[in-house]
Amino acid sequence: MGKRKRHGADLMLLGAILVLLTIGLLMVFSASSIEAMLPKNGNPGEFGNPLAFFYRQSVAAGIGLVLMFAILRQDYRKLIGWKKIIFSATIILLVLVLIAGESRNGNKAWLGAGGFSLQPSEMAKLSLVIMLAAYFEREERLVKRGKKRKISYVPAIIQVVLILVLVGLEGDAGSAGVICLIAAVVLFAAGIPWAWIGALAAVLVPVAVLAVTTVGYRLKRFTVFLDPFQDPLGYGFQQAQALLAIGSGGLLGVGLGDGKSKYLWLPEQHNDFIFAVLAEEMGFIGGIIVFTLFAIVLYRVYEISKKAPDTFGRLLVTGMGAVLLVEALVNLAMVLDVFPVVGVTLPFISYGGSSLLFKLIAAGIILNVSRYTVEEENEGQELAVS
Repeated sequence: MGKRKRHGADLMLLGAILVLLTIGLLMVFSASSIEAMLPKNGNPGEFGNPLAFFYRQSVAAGIGLVLMFAILRQDYRKLIGWKKIIFSATIILLVLVLIAGESRNGNKAWLGAGGFSLQPSEMAKLSLVIMLAAYFEREERLVKRGKKRKISYVPAIIQVVLILVLVGLEGDAGSAGVICLIAAVVLFAAGIPWAWIGALAAVLVPVAVLAVTTVGYRLKRFTVFLDPFQDPLGYGFQQAQALLAIGSGGLLGVGLGDGKSKYLWLPEQHNDFIFAVLAEEMGFIGGIIVFTLFAIVLYRVYEISKKAPDTFGRLLVTGMGAVLLVEALVNLAMVLDVFPVVGVTLPFISYGGSSLLFKLIAAGIILNVSRYTVEEENEGQELAVS
C-alpha cells in the first residue's frame, strides 16, 4: 500500500481525545460528588470523600496517558508478534471472571483485588481487533503469493464467537453487543462477502432476539424506551430522568456543579448517564461540543485508515476507531432515548477505570499508526515524536 516512513502523529486526533478526557474528568468531579457521600448500608458514605470517584478516575487517566504515549512511540507492527499472548491472556481473564468475578448490577464482569478492579471485556475489544487485523493481513499476503485461492473467514468468525460467548456468559449484553458491532466493522473493512454477512445476520439476529425476550428486564427496557414516561417510576425511570435533566439544561446549562439530577434523581449519573448531567450543567452548547469532538475523532480515524501503509495498520485503525466510536454512538443514543438502556459507557467521559484505560490504549494505537501514514499530514496536523 506504500512505503512506511515515520513522521509526526496526528495532532488533531490527539487534541480531540485530550479535550474529551478533560471534559470527562470535570464531569466525573461534578456528577459523582453526591454519590460518594450518600449513606449506604448504614455507613455515613460509601467513600466518605466527595472527590473519591474523581481521584480514582484521575489515577486511571494518568496511567492511561502514560500508556498511550508509550504505545505512540513504538512500531504498531510489533503487535503482530504479541497477538497470541494478548489474545490468550484475554481468554484466561474472561474465564477467570466467570469463576471468581465480582457481580455488579446483575453482571459478573469484574475482577477485583486490593481496591483495584479490571473489566476483561474492555480488554477483549482491543485484543479481538488486533487478532482480526493480523489474521486478515496474513490471509491477504498468502493469496497474493498464490499460496491460497481466497481468504478464509471461518477462523476469524470463530475468534469472534468465542469472545462473544464468554462475554455473554457474564450477563453483560451491552458489552457483547458492542463487541459484535466492532467485529462487524472490522470484517466489513476486510472485505467479507455479502453472502457471509447475510448468513451471520441470519444466525445472530435470532440469538439477539432470544437474549432480549427471555430475560424480563431486558424485554421491558426495549419496550419502555419508546415512551419512558409510560412507566416513569419503574423501567422508564432512568431514561425519563435523563430526558428531564437534558431538557432543564436549555441552551447554556445551569452551570457546572449546579445540576439537580445527581441528587438521587438519575441512577448511574456518573457512569452510563453522565451525558445527561453534562447536558443539564453545560446545556445544548456543551452537548454539541461533545458531538463535535467525536465527529473529529471519526474524521481523523477515517483519514488515518485510508492512508495506512499496510492492511494490518488499516484494519487496526478501523477496529480501534470502532472501539471508541461504536460505544459512543450507542451511549449517546441510549441517553437521548433513541435506543434502549444497555449499560454502555461514554468513552473518555463516563466514570470507569477499565474503560478509560483501554480507550486510551486504543487511542495510542491509532496515533501510532498515524505516524506511518503514506501521505504525511501538513505541519498543523502533526505532533513530532522521536
